[in-house]
Amino acid sequence: GLETAPTATNVVIVDTLPLGLSYVPGSTSPATPYGEPTVTVNAAGRQELRWLLGDRVGGVALPMMTFRA
Repeated sequence: GLETAPTATNVVIVDTLPLGLSYVPGSTSPATPYGEPTVTVNAAGRQELRWLLGDRVGGVALPMMTFRA
């Protein structure tokens, strides 16, 4: 029978910035599929960036993401 690629559910990319750096709003590239991250500050005072990507089909690579801080 036909096999389907596994799906990763609720995929999240998290990046913790070094102390003293701040995310530059609107700087994530490419905007699709990433969009803007949720930005929070952890107990150490460092920004944590979270991109929620939802479900992703296995074997399909995401484009390289860049952002400014």
